[in-house]
Amino acid sequence: MAAPVILRLPYELLCGLIDLLFEDRPLARFWFLETVARMPYFSYISMLHLYESLGWWRRSAEIKRVHFAEEWNVRSYNKKLCNSSTTTILAPIALLCSQECSAHSVSS
Repeated sequence: MAAPVILRLPYELLCGLIDLLFEDRPLARFWFLETVARMPYFSYISMLHLYESLGWWRRSAEIKRVHFAEEWNVRSYNKKLCNSSTTTILAPIALLCSQECSAHSVSS
């Protein structure tokens, strides 16, 4: 099913603009898209910190529980993926992945 024109047109324009701005610059493109993708998470964390700073603990308690559960779920998934015996990637990459998972779980 095709998307409505009112949704498809801005999408196509933005994709074309990104392609034009970051032509032959894949790392800059990746950095830009990664930054844009992190903005909602940054806003969410900022809101939690604001609630804590203003002392609105009761209002943010449920949000904190949900955030902790979401974060735990992502970490568990990443660790399972890194430790998967069915992963068919090169051995050095698998070793690097397992080291990153170990370092991430120690630092968290």
